[in-house]
Amino acid sequence: MAGRIEAWDVEPVVRPGVRPGRRQRLTRMTREQVAGRTGPVRQVRYRDEVVSPLALESGCRTLLLRAQRAIGAVVLSGTFARELSATVGEPVLRQHEWDIAVAPREITELLLDLVSSYGGGAIGPMTAAVMVSQNDAVSLARDALQQAALAAQALVLPGHR
Repeated sequence: MAGRIEAWDVEPVVRPGVRPGRRQRLTRMTREQVAGRTGPVRQVRYRDEVVSPLALESGCRTLLLRAQRAIGAVVLSGTFARELSATVGEPVLRQHEWDIAVAPREITELLLDLVSSYGGGAIGPMTAAVMVSQNDAVSLARDALQQAALAAQALVLPGHR
């Protein structure tokens, strides 16, 4: 996957269980908010119902897009319809998509907190040590999420990376 993944490349993820009409409104509203904007920005509205692509930093958007493409390929495949839908239904896949979307949003929020706490000013040695450890923790979380996404993608789309 070459190039930068922009917010409008990724679909908003609505929590499974949201009524279909509400799902459509949340998706439409989120797409309208994304149009022409850049992120990441902190998501305040409807956080329990939708994950906006604007609430994800670039690397997290890439992971979510990979997951969305893998889930879409499975759901649209003839094999899924014939053989797998009774075993692993689409609602289960959509729950995984939701879980995959919420984790990167939380990682992005940690990054936003880290950047805002730094504030661009000079920091002392104690603060610098804390910030380094916080940055390391965010990096570990992002790496773990990336490994989980790659493992899931390999299971769903063998031979695709």
